[in-house]
Amino acid sequence: MSFTPTSSGLTALKVFVVSGDAAIYDSVKELVEAANLQAETFPSLDAFQDALAPGSRGCLLLDMQIDDWCDQQGQPGMVAAGATMPVLILIDRGDVVTAVRALQCGVVDVIEKPFRHASLLDSILQALERQ
Repeated sequence: MSFTPTSSGLTALKVFVVSGDAAIYDSVKELVEAANLQAETFPSLDAFQDALAPGSRGCLLLDMQIDDWCDQQGQPGMVAAGATMPVLILIDRGDVVTAVRALQCGVVDVIEKPFRHASLLDSILQALERQ
């Protein structure tokens, strides 16, 4: 499913990309900006949380282990920060346990690396539609 960002009002939303890998966040930022959307990158979840302005709207794309974001009780790490935006997570290898755990923690989509740009963009746009 594809959305046209300019016709659906998504251009006012931002894609927040958290990755310790500059190649990943640069690639995703370029992809998002080519679709006429705003992107902001962070090297860590802490850096994102420190910079997140109250009322920020968009979606969060995490390139990290699910255990780094979700506690053992299934509570997403962003609940404490007050963020309610949709979350997508990139994983190195897909397995059912990781995908289920991510979904239990509120992740709206799990994307396996290496990802296809078109598929990732569709997932991002669908997440933005939830705002």
